[in-house]
Amino acid sequence: MKIDRSVKEATAWVALGVLFLSVLMQLIYLIVVLIAPTLSWHYSFLLGNLLMGVTVVLNFFLMSLGIQNAVSSGNEEFARKRVRYSQSLRSLMVIAVLVVAFVFRNVFNIVSTIITVAFPQISIYLIRIIRRDRFDGTAEGTTAAAGETLPSDQTAADSTEEIAAEGAAVAPIGNEEVKKQND
Repeated sequence: MKIDRSVKEATAWVALGVLFLSVLMQLIYLIVVLIAPTLSWHYSFLLGNLLMGVTVVLNFFLMSLGIQNAVSSGNEEFARKRVRYSQSLRSLMVIAVLVVAFVFRNVFNIVSTIITVAFPQISIYLIRIIRRDRFDGTAEGTTAAAGETLPSDQTAADSTEEIAAEGAAVAPIGNEEVKKQND
């Protein structure tokens, strides 16, 4: 199984966004610690952020890979089932990491761990703003993400959008990759 270029690219962008937001959160925490003399910096805030940061990037990568495999199968019903199953397993992975962070809360700050769960979604919104040319539905590299309009010649992407409408998140799939899959 070859990992599609669009999966690698999307994961790299989300990882960059998670890293940026993690650094921003750590800086805000340090500023609050400097302003409020009753608070002190603790390594657990950083470790909780790192633990969940790695987890959510892995979650996004596995989601993208699952979508790639489901779309390439050609069977829409199988694709839906596969995406739902993948989503369930990935959700369990995130919950398990949250439980670990809670059990070992002297090592992982639970607040920073929970906040980091939202970073991939925030990253995707920021990426859409920054790279509008890639996400406007007209440029090459159009994505098949929930809520976006797609050119009518992207039947595989249309199926992926239907899967997304049922509650599964969808990874970017470029026009070139969809055309290759349709051939």
